[in-house]
Order: sequence, then structure tokens, then C-alpha cells
Amino acid sequence: RTEAERDAGAFRVTPGDARSLRFRVEDGDGHRTDAYAYTTVGRFDDDEVRETTDDGVIHWLIAPEEPTTGRVWVVVDDDRGGRAVWTQPVEVR
Repeated sequence: RTEAERDAGAFRVTPGDARSLRFRVEDGDGHRTDAYAYTTVGRFDDDEVRETTDDGVIHWLIAPEEPTTGRVWVVVDDDRGGRAVWTQPVEVR
């Protein structure tokens, strides 16, 4: 793959820096939804579940000090057993 192909769609962060991951989850019936963030690169600013609101959810990815690649996931659960997963490659460079 070319560098442009590899870079397409990658979530990028500078070594030792932080980058926000923002998203919105809407449940038309008004049921509670929780968002969990996971990563193989660095860490998120907290390990707690974030209840989604109309303003959305923000998780901060704290990158490691060295360049690397990996993946992030966001798992959204509702209070009725539904689950959705979003995943994206991460590049720290």
C-alpha cells in the first residue's frame, strides 16, 4: 500500500500528545446509552463509562511517547441489550 492509502482514515496523534475522539449517539426513544473507549495505543484519559447526552461524548486519547500504530474502539451499549462497535486504526507519529 502507498502512504496515502495507509493514511486514509487513520486516527493520527503526535507522540506524547492528546487527541479528542468526539461522537454522538442518539436514541430516539430516550433510553440510556453508555460509551466505552478502548485502545492498543497509549491510553484514554479515563476508564469510566460515559453516558451519552445530546451534546455527545468526548474521550481523550493520550498517546505514548514513541511512534507506533494500533487501533481504537468505541463500544456503545443501550439499556435494552443493543450494542454497536466503531473501530479505527491509530498512528502515533
